[in-house]
Amino acid sequence: MGIYDKMKEDVGKRLKKHKISDEALAEFSIYISKEMKDIILQKLSSRIEVVHLSYEMIESYFPKLNDRMVNKMLDVISKTWDEQLGFCEVCPSRCISEKDAYCTMFNDKDLFK
Repeated sequence: MGIYDKMKEDVGKRLKKHKISDEALAEFSIYISKEMKDIILQKLSSRIEVVHLSYEMIESYFPKLNDRMVNKMLDVISKTWDEQLGFCEVCPSRCISEKDAYCTMFNDKDLFK
């Protein structure tokens, strides 16, 4: 959701000019998150120090975008992941780094009564 929200906020109008709908942007946000999952888990487990984003992920999904728009999208994605990871590193739930462990945020049946 963070990627989708930041994209809409920062480059949404430009994406509309490139005929990219909100639905396409939502689907892309899911795609890019799944593509980056392993890299993010490596970052959170301190196996890698820096996350490098590739323009190829964007160009393969939106092949008609120009380099300038791809770079702007990379900036937004990078900023969004930095913010998210900053929060994840101190969050007591650790639902990403300890994805298989019990999490009160998602597993507590009392929250859903």
